[in-house]
Amino acid sequence: MRKTRKSKLKGQKQILLVGLFVFVTLMTIGYAAFNTNITLHAKGNIKIKLVDITDNVVTSGDGLYEDEYEDGRYVYKGANPNNYIKFNNELWRIISKEADGTYKIVRNEILENRVWDTDYYETSLTNNWTYATLNRYLNDTYYNRLSNEAQSQIVSHDFGIGGIATMTDDLASDIKNENSKIWNGKVALISVSDFIRTNSNKELCGTNKLELYNSKTCRKTSWLFIDTSTYFWTLTPDTYNNNYKEVWQVHQFFYLYTTYVNVAGSTGGVRPAVFLSSNLSLSGSGTQSDPFIIV
Repeated sequence: MRKTRKSKLKGQKQILLVGLFVFVTLMTIGYAAFNTNITLHAKGNIKIKLVDITDNVVTSGDGLYEDEYEDGRYVYKGANPNNYIKFNNELWRIISKEADGTYKIVRNEILENRVWDTDYYETSLTNNWTYATLNRYLNDTYYNRLSNEAQSQIVSHDFGIGGIATMTDDLASDIKNENSKIWNGKVALISVSDFIRTNSNKELCGTNKLELYNSKTCRKTSWLFIDTSTYFWTLTPDTYNNNYKEVWQVHQFFYLYTTYVNVAGSTGGVRPAVFLSSNLSLSGSGTQSDPFIIV
């Protein structure tokens, strides 16, 4: 009996020791997990101030304006508004916040010089963006070079690709004509009306015709101007004489002119334009040193 009782006591001690060991082990693991949760929670509490760019609408000078031509749309105007945004690890500029909540942006610097369409002699549609070789390049080769994150932030969107005539003096009509024909896709260029609407000097630079006559003044009141050695394509065709297959281009001295889509020396700088998803949030102040960041 004594031996049995000792065996029982010994077994109980072993059970207690094992239980104590398990308890200490669980407490240690639990503390580590608790401590990890505290650390993650602390990291999660780092506050990022989100911004709504439409909280800072202006009526003069550099900044974000309500678009007087399209309801619910906002556009950045002036020489240097705070519309810088970091995208694809590069500096881009916000053109507009659209009525559907998307952001239309354009690359701040020229990507490269390219011909608008290389099929000039092979098709009658060479100043139609839908069939342009530059379109195929931007939505294939160029798009595939963007980071996976950048690609996920772009949405397919409507771009107005209708043509306008030379020396027009009615921006509302030009916008209507551009939007009379739509291309839906991911990467394109700015339109003629995009170019005009970046200018804060409506009196001297508010139409195609005015901008041509006052280009020296107009390049001082539009953030699209880079320097007098830079010119770049738009996606808007010229309809004055469609037989010539011309497209509008921004001249290096910052006025609009038309040029053949593919003749000797007829290249132009490429500044890609895309629409970012309306589901994205922004932080930052939009300056060049503190651009908007996509959160």
